[in-house]
Amino acid sequence: MSGEAASKEPVRVDFEFRRELARKVEGTLASFCYQCGACVGDCPATTYSDRFNPREIMLEVLYGLGDELIKEDSPLWLCTNCYNCHERCPQEVKPVEVIISLKNMLADRGILPESARRITETFEKTGRTTPGGPAVDKQRARFGLPPLAPVPVEEVQALLKPDAEAPEPLVQPGPRGDSKPSPVREGQKRYAFFPGCLIPARHPAMESAIRSTLTNLGIDIADLEGASCCPDPIYFKAKDKLDWLSVAARNLTLAEEQGLDIFTNCSGCTATLSETRHLLEDDELKEKVNGRLQRIGRHYDGTTRVKHVAALLRDEVGYE
Repeated sequence: MSGEAASKEPVRVDFEFRRELARKVEGTLASFCYQCGACVGDCPATTYSDRFNPREIMLEVLYGLGDELIKEDSPLWLCTNCYNCHERCPQEVKPVEVIISLKNMLADRGILPESARRITETFEKTGRTTPGGPAVDKQRARFGLPPLAPVPVEEVQALLKPDAEAPEPLVQPGPRGDSKPSPVREGQKRYAFFPGCLIPARHPAMESAIRSTLTNLGIDIADLEGASCCPDPIYFKAKDKLDWLSVAARNLTLAEEQGLDIFTNCSGCTATLSETRHLLEDDELKEKVNGRLQRIGRHYDGTTRVKHVAALLRDEVGYE
């Protein structure tokens, strides 16, 4: 044995790192990785960077090498959230979700890229990642759309408080939107519209086209009063996944109160709301989220389904 090899310290598993990761949503998934390497084959980040390799990240998690991952300039931020590794994994480990849990640990230590910090702070202050203003409302008026409705930021902020700092439950006069939904015309389908942040603020022509077209095709549209950002499935999810799930569940309860399914016009909103609905099929996680929602007098039941507008056209209107 060479002198160099003999001098190497044995690998010591950092069990505290493993325990901290296990407390994060889906943080235990790495335990099922058997290092087949399927996640690397289609990883665009691996193709363009020699610092990022999902297989190596899973191995470092298994060995408890937290110092290699939880640090300034961590390679974790090179993940593109493309979900190719999730699709390729034969063990359903979902490496991308383990990486998001690791990012949550970085965020706990105040280690966030400036872009993520800016987006999450904007959302926490306004309830939107793409806020409005007079210029936005003027542009919306050109297409016959009303100004952007205000977001009840106090509800959002109450959800984001750590359990140890949870506020007293907000006094709720009842479900938001006291006006009764307009009656559905005979033969029409009724859906709640979740337009998100970006399209209403930057592309109101798209929102206007969707509203007029679907109405003419027999879809009756109900608005979700008090809806916030979905929230963002990349940066905000990377900061704290339980916060992300709680805000998304709040948005879903707005449709549940009307007894309606949701359609979206944004792939990010579709991803957030659909994944939240899927993850909250887990009773333990659902109980945690409902514990947060109880602060604002809401409860998530899981009765609302989510469709992108393209799927709505396919399934409800039909190709013909």
